[in-house]
Amino acid sequence: MSMENLKKNSPLLLLVLLAGFAANVGSQKDDSKDPTYIEADGATYDKNTGMVVYTGRVELTQGRMLLKSDKLVVYTTERKPNKYIATGDPVTFRQTSEPGEDEMHGRSRIAEYYKKQDLLVMIKKAVIWQGEDTYASERIEWDRKAGIIRAGDLSSRGKRVHITLFPDEKTE
Repeated sequence: MSMENLKKNSPLLLLVLLAGFAANVGSQKDDSKDPTYIEADGATYDKNTGMVVYTGRVELTQGRMLLKSDKLVVYTTERKPNKYIATGDPVTFRQTSEPGEDEMHGRSRIAEYYKKQDLLVMIKKAVIWQGEDTYASERIEWDRKAGIIRAGDLSSRGKRVHITLFPDEKTE
């Protein structure tokens, strides 16, 4: 394939490469209905806005996912959380896998989690890896319910998605 065809077909190539990664993601247990636990050094609840701000070594656990950040803002509707915005240097997450699969890890400067959609959006210096396979971009979306990962942002010309895939080990 020529370099010109590669550039023209790069969005398609990206989707094909991410499909293999997302296949492992799709086999994850659905944690979206599990309780969410948050620990932090401090917390402030504002009844007027329905917002809770957690600061200092924040850890959010839901099912098999652990998210760590410096600060976490939880937006609520009728006292039920619907959106989380974590910031840190960096924000990290870990998703425990099924037996025989590698854990999924990620880091970024900002992570937004939309509870109803079960969508995790990692922004600024975002990296997700599972085993040796790595995906890096300024923006990565992980639809945990559907098992789909989207990397990059079509509106951010000049910013590229970087993917490193390693072949499966050969059996003799």
